[in-house]
Amino acid sequence: MTGDWVHGVHGIRGMLDAGITGVLLVEKGQDRARALIRASGTGVSVEQVTRAELRKRTDNVGARIAAFRAGSETQAVRVAGSTRSSNRVDRPNRVIDLAALKPVTSRETIFALDQVTDPHNLGAIIRTANRFGVRAVVYPKRGSATDSEVVRRASAGTSEHQLHGTVVNLARTLRDLRDAGYWIYAAEARGEALPDAVISFPAVIVFGSEGEGIRPNVRENCDAALAIPGGGFADSLNVSVAAGIFAYELNRQLRHAP
Repeated sequence: MTGDWVHGVHGIRGMLDAGITGVLLVEKGQDRARALIRASGTGVSVEQVTRAELRKRTDNVGARIAAFRAGSETQAVRVAGSTRSSNRVDRPNRVIDLAALKPVTSRETIFALDQVTDPHNLGAIIRTANRFGVRAVVYPKRGSATDSEVVRRASAGTSEHQLHGTVVNLARTLRDLRDAGYWIYAAEARGEALPDAVISFPAVIVFGSEGEGIRPNVRENCDAALAIPGGGFADSLNVSVAAGIFAYELNRQLRHAP
C-alpha cells in the first residue's frame, strides 16, 4: 500500500456514505465515477483527473475509476523540529472499550479473532459480520491485522459501518465478556458440530489463525467448542470462510429462537 488512498468503488462508496471527509479523485468520463461524485457530501474535495493523473497522484500503476483519501490533501508532520508536507493520512487503530460490547439484548453476537494476520481475511470477516448483524469484531492489538486500506477494500466499505477494533488483551476481554453475560465459543475442529449444536446467546465466537489455531491462554477462556462438519482432503477452512458459515448459522438460530 502506498500512501493511504482507498481504491475500489464499493470501498469508496462505503466511506462516503459514512460521512467521512477527504479528497476524492475521479477518472474523467467514467459513469461509475460520476455516481461517486453524486454521493460525495460537504467536506469532500472532488477532482476530476485523467487515468494517468490518477495513477501518478496515488502512486499506483493500476489505479482506475477513483481513489479516496480521508483527511486533507496534505498534512503537516513534525520531523526533527521542522515541518514538511506528507501525502499520508494516518488512521490510528480503533480501540474498543468493554462498555461498547456489553449486551443490550440477549440476541447479540461478537466475533473475536485470535492472531488473524491477513488483512484480506479481516476485511472479509468485517463484511460478513455487517451482513449478518454481528455486533462487533474484535482482535488483539498485537499480532493481528488491523485497520488499513486493504481491510477497507476487502470489506467493500462496510468497515466504516461495522463496529470493529483492537483490544489490549484478548484473553482478559473474553473473561470480561463472560462476566457481562456472553457465552464464549471456540471455533475448532474438535467441537460440537453445526447445525446440531444449540448455541446460547448472547454469544462470542473465537476464531484462531489458520496455522496455529486459538492460543491456549485464549482457548481456556471459552465455555465450549463448535465445529463445521465436512469431509475431503482439506482439514480446515480459510478463517473468513469459516466466519461466514458461523455467521449464517448464528443468524439462522436467532431467527428460529422463541
